[in-house]
Amino acid sequence: YADVSVVCGKADYEELGKQKLLINPILIVEVLSESTENFDKGDKFKAYKSISSFTEYLLISQEKRFVTLFTKYNEKFWFQSEYVAGETLKLESLDIELSVDEIYEGII
Repeated sequence: YADVSVVCGKADYEELGKQKLLINPILIVEVLSESTENFDKGDKFKAYKSISSFTEYLLISQEKRFVTLFTKYNEKFWFQSEYVAGETLKLESLDIELSVDEIYEGII
């Protein structure tokens, strides 16, 4: 389960047990903790890649103002970019710019 998922248009869900899972997100956001960071960057990301609508993966550090953005180039390649305090990233899937400082506003 993602911390945040974004869909454009109609949200499509699948039932898994008693849970409804969004199956057409374009953007997935994970807030990394020490205990989940390796899983979020590894097996979880690998599983997310099987979602055809999924084009951006934003990982947010809990420890410092640092975010990593993975952007889908094609079925095999993802671009990785990293941002720190004072920098701005562009979420192509939403056509918006977002500063790292905005992400952490009121937190760190």
